[in-house]
Amino acid sequence: MAILRFRQESGALERTKSGRPRSEEGLLSSANICLTVSERAAVDFASRVLAAVGVSPEACAVVASNLVWAESRGLSSHGLQRLDDYTERVESGSVAKDARPAVVRASGATAVVDGCGGQGQPAFELAAETAVGLAREAGVGWVAVGNCSHAGALGYYTHRIAEEGLI
Repeated sequence: MAILRFRQESGALERTKSGRPRSEEGLLSSANICLTVSERAAVDFASRVLAAVGVSPEACAVVASNLVWAESRGLSSHGLQRLDDYTERVESGSVAKDARPAVVRASGATAVVDGCGGQGQPAFELAAETAVGLAREAGVGWVAVGNCSHAGALGYYTHRIAEEGLI
């Protein structure tokens, strides 16, 4: 079983738009905290947090997997600490909680994915899958993504494409 260590260093409390310290609204306090959990437990936790603000089950799974992938590689700036921002954006309406990304244009070895105003991870997941399909057919696949929020750690998608033997 893979184990992750998540640490948030002490320091000045960041303030949210409401003016309260993030620790009062967020997932972790600003005190030194070290938790050891399995990747599966971390994915489940992140999925539940996103579901609590109405994000679709499909998007919850993709976003949570991306956050934990980043966290497990020491990329905490793109890991679980992003949950506060992600949930805040959904609650404010600046990110659509029920977006369904779609390929809106495809020609030869290129395609365009519209994120439909939602989280970036589902749009980039679709883009990576589309790029794999294009590359298998044409030898190369180029996909542009637009109209979405933060996409998390981009290495997550290139890693998935590499697993398909295409990088």
